[in-house]
Amino acid sequence: MSPSTKRVLVVQHAEPENLGRIAEAVTGEHLEYACIRPDLGQPIPSNLNGYGGLILMGGPQSVYQEDQFPYLRAEKALTAHAITSDRPVLGICLGSQILAEVLGSRVQPGRAFELGWKKVTLSPRVADDPVLGRTSDVLMPLHWHGDVYDLPPGSEPVGSSELTPVQGFAFRKRFYGILFHLETTLNQLVAMVKAFPEDVSRAGLTAEALLVEAPARLAALREPGLEVFRRWASLISVQ
Repeated sequence: MSPSTKRVLVVQHAEPENLGRIAEAVTGEHLEYACIRPDLGQPIPSNLNGYGGLILMGGPQSVYQEDQFPYLRAEKALTAHAITSDRPVLGICLGSQILAEVLGSRVQPGRAFELGWKKVTLSPRVADDPVLGRTSDVLMPLHWHGDVYDLPPGSEPVGSSELTPVQGFAFRKRFYGILFHLETTLNQLVAMVKAFPEDVSRAGLTAEALLVEAPARLAALREPGLEVFRRWASLISVQ
């Protein structure tokens, strides 16, 4: 590896919830990435030495389940290190909840389990954001979460859905939490439906109903998602 290579660390919490389209975006920006799986017993490092940024993926865990998942404490400490060392962070779903808590927000169960293809109206406050701006005023992404959070202090809201007022946030134009899923591929979605069938039932849906819309929905999300992830990846510096 060249000394000038840009690298990002990825924390993955469940087998189906990998980088998906994010991988295409980061490699397109000439980034290398390494993935660790704390859910499989792989340790969380104490710092990001050697990495220019951090990506926190989704998963079935909740940020307040530290007793059940002790590695969450180390993951929050690593996220705090990323912020204090000014290394960009991208949090997806659970990852956004971890980032939100580290930034001082309260994470708690939502009014209902939000799962399926649901409209997100983007906030005008991120219209000129270097990562989130100039994409679309309205998206119809995949949702798959039971927990929600308040807007972290000093952050700008990404947007809202009918059920969830805060669907993500941008902090200092370096740290981004996205509660919904722009990264999902069809293979990922099929794997998530198989891995978490109780979530689908909990939301009052069937696997067939969720999957029948998937090809068209995912095709429409491809370019907006890739653009957001490319812009975030462009923030990474050599470390």
